[in-house]
Amino acid sequence: MDWFLLLPLVVLGLLILFVIAQEEDSTAKKAESTQKNDLIFYNLLRQRIKSSLENNNLITYKDLESIFLSVEKDFLKTVVEQQQKSDGSFQDLLNRRTRSFEIPSYSSFQYLEMCKGILGEFVSNGELCSEQLDLLKDIINEKSIEFPYLNLPDSEKNILIDLKKFTFLNDNESINRKIDELHILLNEKNLQIKRGEKVKSWSFMLTLFGLVIAIIPGMVLVFRFLMALYRLLGQ
Repeated sequence: MDWFLLLPLVVLGLLILFVIAQEEDSTAKKAESTQKNDLIFYNLLRQRIKSSLENNNLITYKDLESIFLSVEKDFLKTVVEQQQKSDGSFQDLLNRRTRSFEIPSYSSFQYLEMCKGILGEFVSNGELCSEQLDLLKDIINEKSIEFPYLNLPDSEKNILIDLKKFTFLNDNESINRKIDELHILLNEKNLQIKRGEKVKSWSFMLTLFGLVIAIIPGMVLVFRFLMALYRLLGQ
């Protein structure tokens, strides 16, 4: 029967839907893994900061930066060990881990926000003495004041810091140059957003196309089958 010609379209539609479902599932799993890794990193950072304060090894923000670097290494080793499925050297496991998922990367602002949360927990739980808590608070506040635009990406942050400096110096030529740089940067960001919107639009159209291909031919097949069955019973 000629309705068998519609089977490839049905299969194609179902295949498209399957690929989309797999992609959504992969995204959800990646988000769950990221959240779990963030918690592991946070706990490691908390332990290291507390230990450093107790041993008087945390005095300046540079000491805190050293803690960040050491925690990143410990975090990597911890996650690799948790995902270990067979015996092997650490380097082998490290190579396998870096191929399987991304290493979390945190900005200076995110580090400071984690430190603020850790400080709040220390205060709430009555951990450490007041001198140690005040020291950590002073380090965090000093860094926050030093970088007023710390929560922005580096490109925007650097331009705004320069603008503030040139405004103080009344250097109008440099101010205008930085404004032009900011204008170009914002235009590029806007183009990236528009490209992202186009990708989402095409993804929606592809999903809709898959549904149409899968459902309509299927309905035609069912209708033809019922008509053939009706004729057969009518005979």
